[in-house]
Parts: sequence; structure tokens; C-alpha cells
Amino acid sequence: MKSRTIVCATALVLAAGAALAADTSLKIRKLGDVEVSWNPVTYREELMAQLQPGLTWRLGKDDATRLKLEKMALVTPGAGVLLPGEQTLNLRFWAWDNWVLVVFEEDEWKWSADFRQLGLFDATVGRSADAKEHTKALDLKLNRTTRGNPTTIAKAAVTGADAGLDDLFTVPDDVEYDPQLRERFEALPWVELIVRFGPHKGVVGFEPVPIRELKGKFARKDGETRKVTLIGLDLPEPGVRSQYLEEHEGELPVAVLTEAGKGGEHVVLHLSGGEVPMLWSRMRNGDDVGDPLEGTRAEAILKKSPNSVFCALEGSQLSVTVAPWVYTFDLSQR
Repeated sequence: MKSRTIVCATALVLAAGAALAADTSLKIRKLGDVEVSWNPVTYREELMAQLQPGLTWRLGKDDATRLKLEKMALVTPGAGVLLPGEQTLNLRFWAWDNWVLVVFEEDEWKWSADFRQLGLFDATVGRSADAKEHTKALDLKLNRTTRGNPTTIAKAAVTGADAGLDDLFTVPDDVEYDPQLRERFEALPWVELIVRFGPHKGVVGFEPVPIRELKGKFARKDGETRKVTLIGLDLPEPGVRSQYLEEHEGELPVAVLTEAGKGGEHVVLHLSGGEVPMLWSRMRNGDDVGDPLEGTRAEAILKKSPNSVFCALEGSQLSVTVAPWVYTFDLSQR
């Protein structure tokens, strides 16, 4: 009887532990699925008092907080690209208005410099003065919205000698799209991870993007033959992207490249336009890999108007079509 009681008690403890696990998910029609699972941790002021610049927080307790992504990529221009699969989320503290979402591959609760980093994403953060909005424990929520309607977080009022300084350091959006393109840009889907912990709130935004896989084999400039796998990012609304590249000197992530024999390391390819387009190779932490490739730009010859940016790979020749232009690069020169 005693052993049965112990077994039942153990089962109740395990069930209680399992009940702590929380999750949030989104299913995006015609694109894919995203889910985040975590173990909530109770908010305590003494926890926040331990924060120091550069500290990386596990974003939960006990096990790792994991993001599962299916069929699509999550893209934040200038920050990173998350591909289908499972990855771990941590938060890095620099200042009360400066947090970074750290994403890495390993199923471990705490980030390590030895892990394979998949991206660093800035979070918009704030603190609510309304006690009704405070949470008793860590709460994560995936939210679907559009580029033109992101979740906003009110900034704390600045008084005294520092009043007005915030406006001086605000960088305006200098991309003035044509009205029709602006409407299309603002209608683009946008996925947010909203983090709430006590009075604190943070938001990290991503664009969900369809992907396609391409494979190639060619000789590099060092004479070695390389096999590559390229995941193309089919960014929607090519008219918006073309104006961003050509008229605003912007830069877009267009593909993720993996070379056989390189340890499976992913390199994100970023495209800049103009008469002499450039293709930049960057690691997931944003570091450049070698010098950029110079390419050529020509008018795209298309049978029908495409609804997305798309890549093609023939031998070592990578072409990226951003209607009405096609940009071509020789990957063997990397």
C-alpha cells in the first residue's frame, strides 16, 4: 500500500510539472506553422535586480524554450533568417530599453559561445505603469498582424534635463514608397513574439516567407568542386522589393546557402541593387564572410508577372529575379 502511495504521489508531481509547460502557436494559411513552448517562471523583482549588461537569460525555467517552425522561414531584414526546424530562444539584456532575442540550434536551456547561432533579433521593449497589464509569470504569445499594424509599446515619459532627447535620436523611415506600393507593403503579413514578464513587455517581429530548395554543384575558384544547397526566400510583392533595392539603396536577404564539407554552416546571402549589384555573404550573427560578389543587372524577360522574388541556380550561376530586374552572380568566385 505504501509503495502504491509513493507511485501515485510521484505521478501527481510529474503531472503537476507537465502542467507548467505552456505553448503558443500560429497556423498561417498557405505558408506554414510556428509554435513556441516554454516553462513559465514567476515574476520577482529580485530576479530583475540580477540583470547585468550582456547577461543572457534562458527565457523560462528548467528546460529550454523552443521555437518550432514548419514549411516557411521567418525573416527580419538586417537581423537574420530562421529556417524550418526547432531552435532555442534566449533573451540578452543590455539596458532596460535594449534587449536582443538570441536564437540557437542546440536543445539546451542556456546559450553558449560554442553553440550554432541562428540569429540575433532586436526587441522593442517597455514597461507598463498600469498594474492591470502586469503578469504574475513569464507569458509568451505569437501574434499575427501586418507590416502596417505592428504591436506598439508606449515609451516611458522622459522629464527634466533629458526631455526631448528621445526625439533627437529617433531615425525616421526614409523609404517613401509610391502610394500603391506603400499599401502593398503595409499589407504584408507580420508575425510577432510578444514577451510579458511582470510590468515588462517586449516584441520581436518577423516576416513569414515561403521557401524553395535548390541544389548545385560547381568548381570554386580554388579548383575544388563544391556541392551546395540553397534555400531561396520567396519574398512577396517584388514591386515593393525592387523599389527598395533600386531607389532606396536597400539590401534584402534572398537565400541561405549551405556548402557540403563546411560543417553544415548556413550563410545568408544579402542582395543590394543598382547597375553593379552586390551579393553579401553573412553568418547568422551578422559577420561578413569574405568580400561581396559583384554581379550584373538586366531586365527580366518573363512570360507572366511573378508574385514573389525568386532564385534560380544553374551550375555556379545564381540569378535572383526581383521584377522587373534579374541580378546574376557567379558563386564559384566566393
